[in-house]
Amino acid sequence: MFTHELKTSNDKVKLVKPNVQRDSIISVGWFEGQKGKDTLRLMGNNENVVSQPISLEIESERIEDFLDKKNQLNWAIQFNDHGDERIVGAIWVDLEKNKIELDNGNFIELNAPSPHIMIGETDARNQGIGTVAIQAVMDYLVNEMHSEKIYTRAKTNNDRVIHLLKKSGFRESGESYTDKDRIDFQNFEINVKKD
Repeated sequence: MFTHELKTSNDKVKLVKPNVQRDSIISVGWFEGQKGKDTLRLMGNNENVVSQPISLEIESERIEDFLDKKNQLNWAIQFNDHGDERIVGAIWVDLEKNKIELDNGNFIELNAPSPHIMIGETDARNQGIGTVAIQAVMDYLVNEMHSEKIYTRAKTNNDRVIHLLKKSGFRESGESYTDKDRIDFQNFEINVKKD
């Protein structure tokens, strides 16, 4: 499912329609080497995913799978760096609850809508791009989808994303937990109900 392009509060950052051909080439560069593996880990991927070879074909399939989901909104994050428009990340919103298996065999749910963000281009991190991107998506969820609460999660050691979430008004929801892949997560939520 895809909506229209979203503007942000920063004229240099906008959220655009993903493009398999363009974005698969870019994401191969993001996920190559040690920095790429670290990015995949921070996103919450298990070691089986992290250790998979990166190729244009695999990335094209991954992006196509994302875009084929009917219960998800997807945008590429475009950054205009001194006239050079480039894709620096992605942001997506799960529109249905996600059932998460824990390491003890129990389950926990992550409610929806649930936005997730990844700034793949390391040079574009720490420039406020994520902050304006997540705010634009939150505004869309409130104004267009009439959401009253927004939920998400982050790895407990992903300090950048946790800082971004708290800066955006999210607060921790429940205790942290360990999923079946032995990765520690914390759920977050924000009440955005309009009065």
